[in-house]
Amino acid sequence: MATDMKRLVRRRPVFVSQADVQNVSEKYSRRIQPNFLSSIPEHWDRSLLPWTGFERIKLVPSSQEHRNVLLKFNLTLGRCAVTSVEKVQNLRLWRFFMLQKNQMKNEAGRDVSMKQLFHGVESDYVDTICHMNIDWRISGLQDTRFGKGSYFGRDASYANKYADKQEVRFMFLCQVLVGVYTVGHSTYNTPPFKDDKKTVSFDSCVDDVTQPSTYVIFERNQIYPEYLIQYTCEPEALPTPTPQPTPQSPPQPTPQPTPQPTPQSPPQPPPAQVHLYEQLNLRQPRPFVPPPPPPPAPKPRWDCGDCDCDCDLDCCDCDYCDCGGLCFRL
Repeated sequence: MATDMKRLVRRRPVFVSQADVQNVSEKYSRRIQPNFLSSIPEHWDRSLLPWTGFERIKLVPSSQEHRNVLLKFNLTLGRCAVTSVEKVQNLRLWRFFMLQKNQMKNEAGRDVSMKQLFHGVESDYVDTICHMNIDWRISGLQDTRFGKGSYFGRDASYANKYADKQEVRFMFLCQVLVGVYTVGHSTYNTPPFKDDKKTVSFDSCVDDVTQPSTYVIFERNQIYPEYLIQYTCEPEALPTPTPQPTPQSPPQPTPQPTPQPTPQSPPQPPPAQVHLYEQLNLRQPRPFVPPPPPPPAPKPRWDCGDCDCDCDLDCCDCDYCDCGGLCFRL
């Protein structure tokens, strides 16, 4: 009898052995791995492909790779001697680099411009770059004239300015997706926009659009550090100064003999002045002598009219003597 009721059926999980799991994983890995390995450069050593991390493979000086790197290095830095060239194999960085290349190609609708450029580095960051790529946020800014990014040079002499000033120095020769570039500016944190709608931006910045020698990359996936160059440089010779003519000192005046002081005679007394009368031989009049002052008037005396005493009274108010007599002026 048919009814509308349904019953859920539960079945026991199918047992899968470890061998079956291995077979399935190998089946799918064979599908994916050939597609990925097909993008690996032909000059890579496929026997040394680390699935994690990186591998530094030293090149034989007689190999074509070594000669190509050495030729490009010696174009502008012939005074330095290359001691070794190592090829960096990092599958993760190469995969990101190829994905970025395909994305830029699809956006531009044409092939992307890619160049081999030099990048000087301090020895402390060599392994960091091989593992994580070149990033100015890790290794620090080298320059800011054309934007805040990672700087690369067309010439090895430019990158040498940012390497360690030690006996042994390091420099990377990188594959760089420069794309479409424009002149940079110190205020740029990213490449500027191409259009007014601000939907499409340039790929990098340079110092000169017509003949660029310095490139600034803001996206690290546009970089792959392909070769690590180890080299030594002789101490830079100081420029020989141009000999300057020795300034002629002015002729020294002939020393004149010091005049000896003339002995001076003792000062003579001034000549005695001769009076006019003596010059005319006349008799000189006698000098005027003022007359002596008159003698003082005698003190008035008073006399007593009643006795014989001399009264010394000089006051006219005294009318009587000691004796009681009347006094009068003598």
